[in-house]
This record gives sequence, C-alpha cells and structure tokens, in this order.
Amino acid sequence: MKFDSIPFAHVVYCDDVRQEITGKLMLIGVYSDTMFFPAFPTIIPQLFLLGSVQFPLALRPRKLAAKAMLGDAELHRVEIDLPEAPSDEEIARIKRRTDTEMIGRMRTNVTLTNTLVTEPTRLQLRVELDGVRIACNMLRIEQTLG
Repeated sequence: MKFDSIPFAHVVYCDDVRQEITGKLMLIGVYSDTMFFPAFPTIIPQLFLLGSVQFPLALRPRKLAAKAMLGDAELHRVEIDLPEAPSDEEIARIKRRTDTEMIGRMRTNVTLTNTLVTEPTRLQLRVELDGVRIACNMLRIEQTLG
C-alpha cells in the first residue's frame, strides 16, 4: 500500500498564527507533543489548531467532521460537506498518466480561547471522513516535574 492511499490528518498546535501580506503563515510558539504547566487547574489563554487532512479521492468521502477534544469533552466542532469526487474513469485516466493517487486535501483551523484545564489530559482534533475516524496526532497536557 502506498503512503498516499491512506487517509490521515495532522495538526500543528501553537500559541499564535499571523498571516503575512504574501499569504505566508508565521506560527509562533509551536508545541511538539507536550504542553507543560506548573499546576492544575490552569487556563490556556489562546491556542491555535491548524489541521490538515489528506485522503485518496477514490474513497469519495461526502462529509468531513473535525472535533477539538480536551480529554472526552468536545470544545469545538466543524462539519463540511465535500464536493463530488471525479468519476472512476477520470481517476483511472489521471492515475495512468501520473502513476499517483488523486489526493483530496482539506485544512481546518480552530482557535481556542480561555480554555480551562483541570488535570493532565490530551488535546486533539478528532477527524472523521463519512463517520470513520482517521489517525491524527495529539497534544499532551502535563504537569512539570519538581
């Protein structure tokens, strides 16, 4: 199975996003996989989730849903009706010509403000295509040691 035939999502978690006049995004305070706090409860004043979803068009998904989740609590939800995918014949023609899958790509951006965190947990964007959850990275929220 080729990598581009597997649907997946990826999120960049950061403190701020600024867009330059050229359209380029400046990401400020990007987190790798863990955000640390000295104690709980705490407030996250602002956090941006920049989500990117990729899937083979041959799957023909009709709906994309993304939920920002803090532990099991839903903080934000977005649902998008997707346009109709190209026909099987069109996909096969392009694949013969390019030897690659036709890929659909979607981006979703979520801004969280003044988010209360009462204990160590995880934050993630749960992404579904037609109700089927696809893999996506998460941000752990933990207490610093010492």
